[in-house]
Amino acid sequence: MDHEKFSRVIKEKDLKQEPLAEKLDISDRHLRNLCSKNINVSSSLLLKISEALQVPMKDLLTVQEDQEDVK
Repeated sequence: MDHEKFSRVIKEKDLKQEPLAEKLDISDRHLRNLCSKNINVSSSLLLKISEALQVPMKDLLTVQEDQEDVK
C-alpha cells in the first residue's frame, strides 16, 4: 500500500485517525504506521480500508511505475 496516497485520501475526506482505526479494527499506532511508512498490509485489511474510505483498492496501491520513478 502506498502510504502517501493513503494519507492523502484521509486528509481529503477530513477523517480523524482514532475513529478510522476503530472502524478498521486496528490500533491507532498501526494506523499511524500505515500513514507514515510503506508497509505491507493484508488483502483483508486493504479491503476494509477501501470500503471505509470509499475508494477503489487500486487507488491505494503503489504501482510498479511509481516505484521505478523513485529509483
